[in-house]
Amino acid sequence: MSNPLLEPQGLPRFSQIRPEHIEPALDAILQQNREELDLLIADAINPDFDSAIVPLEEMHDRLHRVWSPVSHLQNVSNSDELREVYNRCLPKLSRYSTEVGQNEELFQLYKTVNEQLGEGASNAQHKLLDHSLREFHLAGVDLPKDKKARYKEAREELAKLQAK
Repeated sequence: MSNPLLEPQGLPRFSQIRPEHIEPALDAILQQNREELDLLIADAINPDFDSAIVPLEEMHDRLHRVWSPVSHLQNVSNSDELREVYNRCLPKLSRYSTEVGQNEELFQLYKTVNEQLGEGASNAQHKLLDHSLREFHLAGVDLPKDKKARYKEAREELAKLQAK
């Protein structure tokens, strides 16, 4: 089955997106991102902006390209079937977001790149790193393990409540 949500080029083909495309596309992207993230962290010996941050931004963009059209359809063309799959996916997105936001190795990678970023770097690069580091703190990367677990539970509960 061809999945229009997994086409990396061009604008979303809203008329071809069906509820049965959503969860498989999201699961595939989340799995791909997790695998690439593990490899990136394992290979990050001397990370720099181009070798570490750009691929991470591409992963984020890939997820956005799948979920953004789904979210849009949920808002403008709601159906029982679409709502059901959308609501099933919200906890998956929440879980992934918390995993990434609380990943201490990833946080260290961002800190290292930020510390090594010289004055020749663009303002956009500095801004992206500043915002990313702030997002790690807001996601609880600094929390003790038990508080991280509680944060994750609260986020997943919030996703379920939003689905209602």
